[in-house]
Amino acid sequence: MRLNSILLATLFTTPAIAQDAELPAFFYDQIAVIAFATTAASECDRAKLRDRNMQNAMNDVMVKLASEGIDPVTAVQALETEIGQAEIKSREVALRERHGVGQEGYPALCAAIKAEAKENRAFSKLVRLR
Repeated sequence: MRLNSILLATLFTTPAIAQDAELPAFFYDQIAVIAFATTAASECDRAKLRDRNMQNAMNDVMVKLASEGIDPVTAVQALETEIGQAEIKSREVALRERHGVGQEGYPALCAAIKAEAKENRAFSKLVRLR
């Protein structure tokens, strides 16, 4: 699954962080949704990101982190740690299981993403699936 290019740009312009940074679940939840939407746009037929909504979603999560005293840059860096990758992967596995698709490959992930978009308004705001 691909992370948003804004997240990646931030990762490459800031110093590395410790592997054990603890972040709230809402951060990983929202980043996973953003990553799923980004993946859908690049890997699923006839899917298109809703750019403004994506930007708003990223901004909202960063503002919420900052309001809780967590440096957003440090949080984004944590996505590249083993812990961060495991957190995002666990959400992908849960998404696939929730929608009864296989654990491997983009076609199965696209099927899960499409099913999720039908049930989850917050998700469907980020990506248009036809």
